[in-house]
Amino acid sequence: MRVLVLTQVLVYPADAGPKIKTLQVLRHLATHHQVVYCTFIRSIKEIPYVEELGGIACCCRVSTVPIERSRASDIRFLLESLVTGDSFLLRRDDCNVMRSIVSQLLYEELIDVLHVDQLNMMRFVPAGWSGTVILDEHNAVWQVVERLRKGTRNPISRWFLGREARLIRKLEGTACQRSQVVLAVSEQDKQALQEVAGESVSIKVVPITVDVKSFDAIWGARNPHLIDY
Repeated sequence: MRVLVLTQVLVYPADAGPKIKTLQVLRHLATHHQVVYCTFIRSIKEIPYVEELGGIACCCRVSTVPIERSRASDIRFLLESLVTGDSFLLRRDDCNVMRSIVSQLLYEELIDVLHVDQLNMMRFVPAGWSGTVILDEHNAVWQVVERLRKGTRNPISRWFLGREARLIRKLEGTACQRSQVVLAVSEQDKQALQEVAGESVSIKVVPITVDVKSFDAIWGARNPHLIDY
């Protein structure tokens, strides 16, 4: 099959947990399918890594969309979210160029499956596309925001995060319902997603993996009760 993978950040170099996870997914998919990869890039410094990624992840095509976050743009998206009733956290990565590129790739590459990495990228799935959508959730996002709300004492931040949690609960539930399969990394995340998506949505648990061949073996100490200097 031909699979289009969408990510919020470039997965290479794999120097953070989400990148490590998704790079492994890309490599695994490429052993069985033809993979097209589309991602945001945050800096021109990432361009050399884009050129390397096709070979490292065995992608047959890599497309990128530049995006820049700033205090000024955050203020604009915050005001827009308040006016429209949208989530600020999801709206600040909304991008019409990405929407156009995804539609173009689906058409040009004859994509069978759209693998959406994280909730933010579900916005770019065309409403009329009839192919298979897989939503790969690194976290139950609404639950992360709710934890932040509970952990803050600032009344304004607490109000804002409560608003975000309520909006994301609804948006995350709709995104799960829009997908044929939802992937969670733990049973706890599965339960949190099922709570907002409903029991009829298929949610599978796929734990995070690493490439053990890339690590050197560490042998146990001869005497575990002593520390060698």
